[in-house]
Amino acid sequence: MTNKNHAKYIFTVATSLLALVPPALGFSPLGLALSEDKQFPSSPKSNVYGLSLSLVGEQRNDVYGINLSMFLPKIENNMTGIQIAPVNYAKYTHGVQIGIFALVQEMNGIGIAILGGFNMRFKGLQISGLFGDSFGEPESYNLQIAGLGNSYGLQIAGLGNSYGLYDTKDGNDAWRLDASSSVIYGGQIALLANGASAIRGFQASIGFNYAHKFCQGVQLGIYNYAEKLRGLQIGVVNVAKSGKGVQIGLANAFGTDGDRLILPFANFKF
Repeated sequence: MTNKNHAKYIFTVATSLLALVPPALGFSPLGLALSEDKQFPSSPKSNVYGLSLSLVGEQRNDVYGINLSMFLPKIENNMTGIQIAPVNYAKYTHGVQIGIFALVQEMNGIGIAILGGFNMRFKGLQISGLFGDSFGEPESYNLQIAGLGNSYGLQIAGLGNSYGLYDTKDGNDAWRLDASSSVIYGGQIALLANGASAIRGFQASIGFNYAHKFCQGVQLGIYNYAEKLRGLQIGVVNVAKSGKGVQIGLANAFGTDGDRLILPFANFKF
């Protein structure tokens, strides 16, 4: 037997034995795919515990280990470990994701995306070149770093931190900007603007800071607004409709309508 035939024989035997592993154990230590319809194991509900490699894409139920793809891997349930692809998709990710773009329902770990990442719930670190958005979850505890905008958590952005995107409730599958249910535990830092429904911590920007429901902490910027303030506002213009705290700036307004007190330089209410 020539060396070439010998290698071919070993490869045939190895792949035949490997094909018996998924049915026997319920998972495969290796996943290979050219596309979703040309993959091993062939079932889209397959589990890979080890290494999963794909060219165009693949569809798995769970991957525990390393997932590498040249385009779009679809992990319908748990991705635990490291996922690297231009576009990363997983329902639940525990570990590290690296790519150009990422879509995750729940992320616990580190997500790095050149353009941006969207997730329903995030705990950990998200770094994006343009935007990082956690939407749909009332409370999040995380650090997000992006070039343009972020939502919910401790946020650092080149231009602004946004409220987030929410699906409308009228069934039209449209999108709207809203800040009605986000709570930030930590802070926001941006060049132009910060916005959140409620913040326990701080907002700092050269432009304006906006707290839709309340700010419990510090706002630092040219224009600061809080529906309810418990803390400190420092800026050129400071506005708070209710609460208790101190305002320092050229124009300071505390209260609403006839109860509003407007003072220069400093204002307070206890």
